[in-house]
Amino acid sequence: MFCQTPRQPKPWLVHRHGGQRVFAVHSEKKGDPKPCASCYHTFMQMNAQKLGSKFDLKLVLANWKSHKTLDEGMHWLAKVGPKVSASPYSVILCPPFPFLSALYSEIQAKKYAVVLGVQDLSPFPAGSYTGAISVRNLEGLGVAYALLGHSERRRYFHETCQEVANKVDLAIE
Repeated sequence: MFCQTPRQPKPWLVHRHGGQRVFAVHSEKKGDPKPCASCYHTFMQMNAQKLGSKFDLKLVLANWKSHKTLDEGMHWLAKVGPKVSASPYSVILCPPFPFLSALYSEIQAKKYAVVLGVQDLSPFPAGSYTGAISVRNLEGLGVAYALLGHSERRRYFHETCQEVANKVDLAIE
């Protein structure tokens, strides 16, 4: 499900729902053009089938980039985690990869309604790719989302549309 409209590529937020179904949507900022009608319709149709007619997508994505230490992250989680269950929003936390295991353990232990995501994925399947994080590496870490094609990845790492497409394909598998 890729938007073929000629415009600046948008980041993708990929979600694996219950290990069964995967959804991919354009991430939009206020004032950005909306996704093309076919992408939006397909996404809404997929979600409506899974979630019923009460579907209302309200996501808050906390992308920590590389700003926090693990201790700062745990402090943030202790402060925000208890408030999330009363929120009308789904809170997705995308910490640096090395923090996933510790944060997942804390989320499970405290039963916070925070969902984990990753900031990037390898454009390659599991294999001999030093430093790359494959989808397989994330098993057992409670990761349900992946933020792919972020503007910083494109700018500083020269990530191409094809690389983003490869990442989305691997996330969807």
